[in-house]
Amino acid sequence: MTCGGCENDITTALSGVDGVKKVIKVSHKDAMALVAVEKGNDISMALTKAITNKGYKAEITPIVAKTATTETMSKTCTAKERASCAISCPSKSKTTKSKKACSGH
Repeated sequence: MTCGGCENDITTALSGVDGVKKVIKVSHKDAMALVAVEKGNDISMALTKAITNKGYKAEITPIVAKTATTETMSKTCTAKERASCAISCPSKSKTTKSKKACSGH
Protein backbone atom coordinates (compact mmCIF):
# COMPACT_ATOMS: atom_id res chain seq x y z
CA MET A 1 0.00 0.00 0.00
CA THR A 2 1.30 3.39 -0.89
CA CYS A 3 -1.66 5.78 -0.65
CA GLY A 4 -5.23 6.43 0.46
CA GLY A 5 -6.53 4.76 -2.70
CA CYS A 6 -4.79 1.56 -1.63
CA GLU A 7 -6.41 1.87 1.79
CA ASN A 8 -9.83 2.16 0.13
CA ASP A 9 -9.15 -0.92 -2.05
CA ILE A 10 -8.18 -2.97 1.00
CA THR A 11 -11.13 -1.68 3.05
CA THR A 12 -13.58 -2.63 0.30
CA ALA A 13 -11.98 -6.05 -0.17
CA LEU A 14 -12.00 -6.87 3.54
CA SER A 15 -15.55 -5.57 4.03
CA GLY A 16 -16.76 -8.12 1.49
CA VAL A 17 -15.40 -11.13 3.38
CA ASP A 18 -18.05 -13.22 5.16
CA GLY A 19 -17.46 -13.06 8.91
CA VAL A 20 -16.00 -9.54 8.97
CA LYS A 21 -17.92 -7.43 11.49
CA LYS A 22 -16.02 -4.21 10.83
CA VAL A 23 -12.91 -2.95 9.11
CA ILE A 24 -11.62 -0.79 11.93
CA LYS A 25 -8.53 0.74 10.34
CA VAL A 26 -6.43 0.44 7.20
CA SER A 27 -3.17 2.39 7.09
CA HIS A 28 -0.69 2.56 4.22
CA LYS A 29 1.74 4.43 6.50
CA ASP A 30 1.73 1.58 9.04
CA ALA A 31 1.30 -1.13 6.36
CA MET A 32 -1.54 -2.72 8.33
CA ALA A 33 -5.24 -3.33 8.52
CA LEU A 34 -7.24 -3.96 11.69
CA VAL A 35 -10.41 -6.02 11.27
CA ALA A 36 -13.03 -7.20 13.78
CA VAL A 37 -14.39 -10.64 12.94
CA GLU A 38 -17.24 -12.71 14.29
CA LYS A 39 -16.24 -14.67 17.38
CA GLY A 40 -15.21 -18.26 16.70
CA ASN A 41 -14.65 -17.77 12.96
CA ASP A 42 -11.23 -18.45 11.49
CA ILE A 43 -11.39 -16.47 8.28
CA SER A 44 -7.67 -15.77 7.98
CA MET A 45 -7.42 -17.54 4.62
CA ALA A 46 -10.37 -15.56 3.24
CA LEU A 47 -8.86 -12.29 4.49
CA THR A 48 -5.51 -13.14 2.93
CA LYS A 49 -7.15 -14.06 -0.37
CA ALA A 50 -9.20 -10.83 -0.43
CA ILE A 51 -6.02 -8.78 -0.06
CA THR A 52 -3.81 -10.79 -2.43
CA ASN A 53 -6.54 -10.76 -5.10
CA LYS A 54 -6.17 -6.96 -5.10
CA GLY A 55 -2.43 -7.32 -5.74
CA TYR A 56 -1.14 -6.68 -2.22
CA LYS A 57 0.88 -8.87 0.14
CA ALA A 58 -0.86 -10.11 3.28
CA GLU A 59 0.18 -11.59 6.60
CA ILE A 60 -2.38 -12.32 9.31
CA THR A 61 -1.51 -11.59 12.94
CA PRO A 62 -4.40 -12.65 15.21
CA ILE A 63 -5.21 -10.34 18.11
CA VAL A 64 -7.70 -11.19 20.83
CA ALA A 65 -9.56 -8.11 21.99
CA LYS A 66 -10.21 -7.64 25.66
CA THR A 67 -13.41 -5.92 26.63
CA ALA A 68 -13.04 -2.75 28.68
CA THR A 69 -15.59 -0.29 29.87
CA THR A 70 -15.05 3.36 29.06
CA GLU A 71 -14.54 3.95 32.78
CA THR A 72 -11.74 1.36 32.89
CA MET A 73 -10.21 2.75 29.72
CA SER A 74 -10.21 6.25 31.14
CA LYS A 75 -8.41 5.15 34.28
CA THR A 76 -5.83 2.88 32.64
CA CYS A 77 -5.01 4.40 29.22
CA THR A 78 -2.80 7.38 28.58
CA ALA A 79 -4.00 10.03 26.13
CA LYS A 80 -1.63 8.65 23.49
CA GLU A 81 -2.95 5.10 24.01
CA ARG A 82 -6.56 6.30 23.75
CA ALA A 83 -5.73 8.05 20.48
CA SER A 84 -4.40 4.83 18.97
CA CYS A 85 -7.01 2.58 20.55
CA ALA A 86 -9.16 0.48 18.20
CA ILE A 87 -12.26 1.46 20.16
CA SER A 88 -13.89 4.48 18.61
CA CYS A 89 -15.60 7.00 20.82
CA PRO A 90 -18.92 8.33 19.56
CA SER A 91 -18.90 12.07 19.00
CA LYS A 92 -22.14 12.46 20.90
CA SER A 93 -21.88 10.01 23.78
CA LYS A 94 -25.09 9.39 25.65
CA THR A 95 -23.53 8.97 29.07
CA THR A 96 -21.27 11.14 31.17
CA LYS A 97 -18.89 8.21 31.72
CA SER A 98 -18.51 7.72 27.95
CA LYS A 99 -17.88 11.42 27.38
CA LYS A 100 -15.22 11.51 30.10
CA ALA A 101 -13.48 8.37 28.86
CA CYS A 102 -13.40 9.54 25.27
CA SER A 103 -12.14 12.99 26.12
CA GLY A 104 -9.50 11.69 28.52
CA HIS A 105 -10.85 13.54 31.59
